[in-house]
Amino acid sequence: MNSLDDVISALVPIMTINSNNECGEILYSFESLKQELCHLSNEFIKVGKCFITPNYCYQKKRYELYEYELIITFDNEPFEDFLLKKTGKSDISGVPQEIFDLRRECYIQASQSTSQIAISRINHYIDFLYKNPDVESKIKKVFKRFDPEFLAFTYFS
Repeated sequence: MNSLDDVISALVPIMTINSNNECGEILYSFESLKQELCHLSNEFIKVGKCFITPNYCYQKKRYELYEYELIITFDNEPFEDFLLKKTGKSDISGVPQEIFDLRRECYIQASQSTSQIAISRINHYIDFLYKNPDVESKIKKVFKRFDPEFLAFTYFS
């Protein structure tokens, strides 16, 4: 497995959501992704521009966590410029610290020359979701419980 696409293609989907008889969204387990990444012998993995959108899937229901979507990009654009576009602010000082921190956790810039990112960075993002009190709070409001084992994701590349 040379790329993130390869790793994700090897995962067993935990759920497929079909809408209007079109090709549906496929959800994968974050825990399965972590396990597959641990089996790789390299420190880096090849990526393309992609998005990983977390969901919480419990008892055949799901809750989408769009605000925690991971963006992997090759843009030469500095993070601060990306953040200003994302928030619509004109100055970085106008971005609340919590939004700055959240977007920093959910943004990875891949090397343009190698098209790679550190596997540890993907694992860091997953751990961020597992341990984030805001994620836990949002999920508990809907499901009355939180267990990281039910965190899943959709992958768009």
